[in-house]
Amino acid sequence: MTCRMSILMKDERNAAFFADAYYRLTGNPGICLSTLGPGATNLITGLANAYLDRSAVVAFTGQVSTRDLAKEYHQKLSVPQIFAPVTKWTFSVQRPDLIPESVRKAFKIAKTEKPGPVHLELPSDVMSQECDAKPLPPLLYEPRYPPGGNLEVIKKAFDYIMEAEFPIVLIGSGANRAEAGSVLKEFVEKLSLPVVSTYMGKGVIPEDHPLHLGVLGAFSQDVARRAILRADVVIAVGYDFTELPASYWNGDRRRLVVHIDATVAEIDRCYPVRYEIVGNIGRTLTFMLKHKVTEPSIKRRRRLKEVEELKKAFEEQFYPEDESEALKPSDVVKALNEVLSDDTIVSVDVGEHKIWMSRCLILRKQRRYLVSNGLAAMGFSLPAAIAAKTVFNDKPVLCTIGDGGFTMSFGELETVRRLKLAFPILIFDNDMLGQIYTKQRITYGERTIGVSFKNPDFMKVAEAFDLEGVTVTERDELKEVLKEAFASDKTTLIDVKVDKEETLRVIEKLGATRPIY
Repeated sequence: MTCRMSILMKDERNAAFFADAYYRLTGNPGICLSTLGPGATNLITGLANAYLDRSAVVAFTGQVSTRDLAKEYHQKLSVPQIFAPVTKWTFSVQRPDLIPESVRKAFKIAKTEKPGPVHLELPSDVMSQECDAKPLPPLLYEPRYPPGGNLEVIKKAFDYIMEAEFPIVLIGSGANRAEAGSVLKEFVEKLSLPVVSTYMGKGVIPEDHPLHLGVLGAFSQDVARRAILRADVVIAVGYDFTELPASYWNGDRRRLVVHIDATVAEIDRCYPVRYEIVGNIGRTLTFMLKHKVTEPSIKRRRRLKEVEELKKAFEEQFYPEDESEALKPSDVVKALNEVLSDDTIVSVDVGEHKIWMSRCLILRKQRRYLVSNGLAAMGFSLPAAIAAKTVFNDKPVLCTIGDGGFTMSFGELETVRRLKLAFPILIFDNDMLGQIYTKQRITYGERTIGVSFKNPDFMKVAEAFDLEGVTVTERDELKEVLKEAFASDKTTLIDVKVDKEETLRVIEKLGATRPIY
């Protein structure tokens, strides 16, 4: 077996984050390894992230010799028991001849829908033995997805959609995994269907498309949620409850669901499925497109026009003419929309900036948005960006991260320097855990606790790792700084001082995110 690429990370958690991002970018399982004991436990957050965000990751951990498994021993923990809740399968390989089959099974389970992490424990004596076992030959055909759904059900679902008063498409992470963007775009255009997406459904359909109404989960009175609340039928394509519960958009249970995914629908009182089509998403939509499309009703056309006008009005609210000097998160994302190319891979951490990036950043391609959304784990963005630049060195990569997430993970700047990677790291800097601050302000008024801190001098941090560093305090500076950072042959740390009150002000107008995390 040949190792094509080996990356030493500074922390096992970040190794798992790297492997997670590798899968999202390539569609092939990422691999991470650790020693026994504390090395293994450090993997847990990264594997839990992959578990809830449906990323195929294969984790290998060491263990004491099999002769010592039955007794107390230095660094010995029951790792398979610890890993069981955050993996699809975990197994202790206690004979060397079992390794080929165990590895084959691990990769197959990891890639099968819904994909996720698996774990193999390798005791020290097993790994030091010689055996006659040979690696199994590669599989010639690996059905990651089932074939397209039942044709009879597809026809009934299609007719049901055509008869609906105001159907709307909800794009989830499964559509991104299936790379169904092209056929889904044709589907919504042919049927004149408005579209909303989850955070991990961003980019499946270009977000500046006239039928795209935005992202669910940012603000409760935002255009995407208002639009879906007007619908009578929701066509859920690759939708996953780990991203956003159905109660957020169907708490009154008035909307019926056409479920299109590679796996069966979740059972939930707020997710009443009228038709369930289980199979390859792209093939299912292709089969649907074979049926005759009727002219949308007058009422449906009128409602579509209403939400299109609503979308325009909301964009004006997010980017109002403002003469204040404070640099707002929306200013940052507006600058990114003007500078980033369609090929840019963007990693996003967890915190207040994640709301703004997910709500306002315009993506036009699939597999370009790396975000932790099921577990919502801080510290994901930097190792994800390292993975992106390592795998696709010819593509522009941008890491966006809050100051809280950055101080949890900036040890990986040594990895960036060692690998000679060059990409901008944009820090939303407000000297606090902004999202927790906002939630406390909403709940307790002026009283906050445990949210404020004083950051180190990030320019000195950049200097210590032999990286470029720029501090931005004015909105007019940001675009030029970004352009220079993308052109640089070094990674550039961009410390953007942002207004800590802006999210709270928008929530007062548009309602709180659900949930705030």
